[in-house]
Amino acid sequence: MAETLRATSLGNLQLGSKVNFERSARVGDEIGGHNLSGHVHCTASIIQVEDTANNRRLSFRLSDPKFAKYVLPKGFIAVDGCSLTVGEVWDEACFSVYLIPETMRVTVFGVKGQGDTVNVEIEAQTQAIVDTVERVVQQHLGKLGLGAAAAAGADAAGLAAAAAAAAAAGGTV
Repeated sequence: MAETLRATSLGNLQLGSKVNFERSARVGDEIGGHNLSGHVHCTASIIQVEDTANNRRLSFRLSDPKFAKYVLPKGFIAVDGCSLTVGEVWDEACFSVYLIPETMRVTVFGVKGQGDTVNVEIEAQTQAIVDTVERVVQQHLGKLGLGAAAAAGADAAGLAAAAAAAAAAGGTV
């Protein structure tokens, strides 16, 4: 229970708080979003709410910036257990989603506001792809003698230029 309270917004709930609740999918059920595991990676704060006639834009800041690399424009993310599509990503750990009236009606997002905390689950396939690409790139950079530079935090453009120079000198990338 301690880990759940640490990693989620569960401890913020009070008697009468609204939560999203949906039964688990069964084999053969239609899936209207992406598959969710229910494993919360971190929380996020709602930093802005913008309402228009048929839309609501919610902007969030992740509580743990290490998960920002998995949040991509037009990618999947789960917020409070709802499969959503990321709108924009900016700064180190901020992103937005756009909600239609039906989503606001059937979820807690119709009552959530600025300053509220939500649970965030990173999409599993995105996480696997990002982690795999990082690992493979590190392996190849290590073969070029550039692994230490990458580990030291060199920027992508600098690493690409160094890799291109190594390839031009007869190395492989």
